Amino acid sequence: MMNKRFICTVKERVRAIANELPFETYPHQLIVDMVYNIMFWINCFPHKDGIHDKLSSRTVMTSTHIDHNKHCKLEFGSYVQVHKKT
Repeated sequence: MMNKRFICTVKERVRAIANELPFETYPHQLIVDMVYNIMFWINCFPHKDGIHDKLSSRTVMTSTHIDHNKHCKLEFGSYVQVHKKT
């Protein structure tokens, strides 16, 4: 069960990301993705009171590790130009 302090932490991080974005209103999917991104990063690192000293909860549950070349290239909300192959 989530405690009140954890919920406040997630809200603070959402506000921090939202303040960096150039929007006055946020589409629903953007808010969902902000929370997903925050939870991804919280779960990537072991917690001092967690179930394992060295492994993160993400690693324990999914058996996958973070790939810095894949996950750390851009921060959330960065503008990118994507070319779609036809």
